[in-house]
Amino acid sequence: MGLASVVLFGFLGIAMDMGRMYITKNEAQAYADAGALAAAQLLDGTSTGVTAAKNAATGVGNKWAFNTTAFTGTTVEVATSSAGPWTLGRHTAESRDQLHLR
Repeated sequence: MGLASVVLFGFLGIAMDMGRMYITKNEAQAYADAGALAAAQLLDGTSTGVTAAKNAATGVGNKWAFNTTAFTGTTVEVATSSAGPWTLGRHTAESRDQLHLR
């Protein structure tokens, strides 16, 4: 009986941790989506538009931890041209040449 209780409480703790992980992921995704939409509305092809878009993206008031903690350290990147080049992350030169994004 004691071992079963320990196992039951262990699984209960894991379930709660997994649930909180999914909630946090959804809060971060909502923040990223809201920032992208706010920034996209202000992009007009000028450096002033880029600055306004970056400020709008970081100024979104979304929070995480059940809306108690503000996001910090947000990085906003904007492409310099609609025709590319795009930042592809940690790809090699060969993989960049093979990817054709439009």
